[in-house]
Amino acid sequence: MADEQLPTKNQRAWIRLFEKYHVLQRLASAPYVEITASEINTEREARLMTKFDHSYQLPPLFQQYKLTILPLTRGSYAIGRFNTFHPFEKILDITAPRRVAFPAFLESLTYNSINSEAAAIHVAHASGILADFTQEQQLHPTVSGRMGTEAFDFQIGTHDQQVQTLHATNVQVEIDAGYESDRALYLLEAKNHFAGDFIVRQLYYPYRLWRERVNKPVRLIYQIYSDGTYWLYEYRFTDPLNYNSITCLRKQKYILDDTLLSLRELGALLHKTAVVPEDSTLPFPQADKFERLINLCEVLETQSVLNKEEIAENYDFTPRQANYYVAAGRYLGWLEECELNGERGVRLSHDGQECFQLSLAARRRRIIEAVLRHQLFRDVLLFYLQESVNVPVRRTVHKLLQKAMPSLSTATIERRGYTLIAWVQWILDKIV
Repeated sequence: MADEQLPTKNQRAWIRLFEKYHVLQRLASAPYVEITASEINTEREARLMTKFDHSYQLPPLFQQYKLTILPLTRGSYAIGRFNTFHPFEKILDITAPRRVAFPAFLESLTYNSINSEAAAIHVAHASGILADFTQEQQLHPTVSGRMGTEAFDFQIGTHDQQVQTLHATNVQVEIDAGYESDRALYLLEAKNHFAGDFIVRQLYYPYRLWRERVNKPVRLIYQIYSDGTYWLYEYRFTDPLNYNSITCLRKQKYILDDTLLSLRELGALLHKTAVVPEDSTLPFPQADKFERLINLCEVLETQSVLNKEEIAENYDFTPRQANYYVAAGRYLGWLEECELNGERGVRLSHDGQECFQLSLAARRRRIIEAVLRHQLFRDVLLFYLQESVNVPVRRTVHKLLQKAMPSLSTATIERRGYTLIAWVQWILDKIV
């Protein structure tokens, strides 16, 4: 899979729209340009053309000129140099994840096949994650789905340090879930894939809608789920009239308790897992975020086949990263390349399908086995266990790499060392 990436349908359509409606020329003398859904529809469906949940999804034309797009009504949008995205605050590894148990008596809901945001929300509620995070004894599901806002004005910052006032009315918003207690209304936005940031609009527009409809505080939660693990953030707008006044109040990581392994179980896996010879046709992996690799496989378990364009456009991978993570999946035997409408696509291999259709606890064991079949990862894990170290010891890892691959350059050893440490750390994080 080459690094070069052809323009997507969305990107090509936006190029034509910018030319047709002279967007850049108009922006030279105006703070923003309005464009209607009908105008966008002349090239491609507006719903597909304007869905940018994360900044990496913006077309290159928008990124080049630092532009974003916001809905103003149900049928019109503003294109301008607005600051519309907010980066996720890092949940530090030193913050211990909280372990939660899933109710064993539930039959109509299972955490072993969470393949949608709605399912992830139901599991978070049933397992007590939402109650713990909000510190509420009772949370009642109340609002969700699509609805229209009232009319409201708001201020938003721009990339040239200006503040612009916009007027929105009857904008369609979609709320993934809403829960109410006697103290507050909680609005929840959920995602089942990782990204570096999110569009604030998905919290701000529902917030402006519901703060006018209820007397109690409206509190905002962003939830990310993958691989039996939840990341929850609570956000607040310090100035309700200012889109960019968003601030993170709290963040916490949760793990479903019965997906974790004991040290004895890990020792048994080490004992029974046989080392396989390295395949010279498969490059040593360069994929530092092991959670992202698992998340990509989870996506493919539901999407069946994706091409490089779809991986890069929809799941926060650059073309180069898409190459690295696909190669890492092939290294572990989970992914394979295939033909998709005349293009090279990616899908789960037979082993990948077997692995990612298992229950979460069984899947964890299968994932660890796949890593432990490779001698270098096994050696690094054994070093961590024998020395009882909980932080990366790069010098030792680099020595192991130099011994196994003496021809590697210092820079390559550094890159591969990051991957070795990250994957082993993922295993250690899954031990009780």
